[in-house]
Parts: sequence; C-alpha cells; structure tokens
Amino acid sequence: MKKTFIILTALALFANSCTTSKQAATSQDNGITNATVEEQYKSFCQSFIDCIMSGELEKALAYFDPGYVKMQHDDFLEGRTSQFLSEFLAGMNLEGSAYVVPENLTDIEMIIVKDVQVNLDENEASAVFEIKLINGEEYSVNVNLLIDDDNKLYFMGAMG
Repeated sequence: MKKTFIILTALALFANSCTTSKQAATSQDNGITNATVEEQYKSFCQSFIDCIMSGELEKALAYFDPGYVKMQHDDFLEGRTSQFLSEFLAGMNLEGSAYVVPENLTDIEMIIVKDVQVNLDENEASAVFEIKLINGEEYSVNVNLLIDDDNKLYFMGAMG
C-alpha cells in the first residue's frame, strides 16, 4: 500500500512537471521573449516619433488608445491636438530639477527612444524618450504602453 502511494505520488508530480514544462516550452517555441517584444515596441515608438518630427499630428493620434483620445483629446482638450501631444511629451529635465512641457511641438529638435521595458508575465510595458529642444534643453519622458483585447499596441497617458 505504501509502495503504491509513493508510485502514484511520483506519477502525479511527474505529470505536473510535464505540464509546466510544456507551457514554458510553448512560449519559447513561439519565439516570444521580452527581447523580441521590446524590439517591436521600440519600432512602434519610433514610428510615433517619426510622425511627431514630420508634423503629422493627426496621424500621431492613431498611436493612442481610442478611449483615451476621446476622453482627453476630444472632450477635455476640445480637439487641441498640439496641446494633447505636447502634454504627453512633457517630462523631467535630466537634472531632475524642473518639469518641461514643450511650448510648441516645433520646439522639439530630437526625440530618441532611450529604453523600452516589457514584462510579458504582467502584460505591462513602458518606454523612456529623451527629448532635446531647439533651445538646448534636454529632458526625459516615461510613457506607458498597453495592449488591447485585439493585441493592438497603444500609448496611454494620464487622465484629467
């Protein structure tokens, strides 16, 4: 009886470890890693930056969650696209002593994607942009990324 219990326990543990290994292997087999996703998210961020730098502001709005655009851009800011994007691209100067909001998007000389962090387990992502203004001031912006139910990537900012 004791021997049967030990064998059944061993089989149960083995079956459980096979299931766990299969789940982990499936994720690896699909090639989904944080590094792969980070590159995709970095490309997404760069495409958004390209819209900003080329003045395609309406096109830049497509990179945001539609509900966020409706609430913040359409309703709260009454469609003021330049203000919406300037506030989204506001951040702390590199010394950490002042909050910077570009007065006009044409004041931005350069934007680079400094870092992208992805946590696949928590379905969270963020990016850091470094921005240089034409007056020489430099600052960084932390932005949040989200994936909707259709696996589409969007930016999400603060509300209110």
